[in-house]
Amino acid sequence: MQSVTQLAVRLDITMLQARGIAIADEDVPDANLPFCNPADQLGDRLLIKYLRPDEAEKYSILSGVSMFSGRHFVTPTPIAARDLVSVLALPPLGKRPCWLLLLRPEKLLAVKGPRRIQGGYGVEYVLEDGFSTLAIAEPGWVMEHR
Repeated sequence: MQSVTQLAVRLDITMLQARGIAIADEDVPDANLPFCNPADQLGDRLLIKYLRPDEAEKYSILSGVSMFSGRHFVTPTPIAARDLVSVLALPPLGKRPCWLLLLRPEKLLAVKGPRRIQGGYGVEYVLEDGFSTLAIAEPGWVMEHR
């Protein structure tokens, strides 16, 4: 794992703990996670949704979709591209590059967390009911992550 990824994860955990935010253990089920306000917890930092290459066109303000429903997992942590699989405990991504989408936490509803990532190394939040295009930060579409 690249040292920049380790540092980013450590800084996020330290920031949350310094603010008195409890980080749930990795084995806490989604149903047992508390609802939270990530904008308050993260000091208005953006959240990151990492995407597989085949998802890149789906998530955009230009897609014509106004709501991306379902459960989504996001993190505040910028992660080096080659560390994504191990840090986020993802299935192999296949071909590179991957993509990311920036989300404005103050525009998200029904957020749970934070929780340590099971089998991974980072911290995650769970968007229980998805997110709307209003939550997508500038530039408003996915960005390539190498």
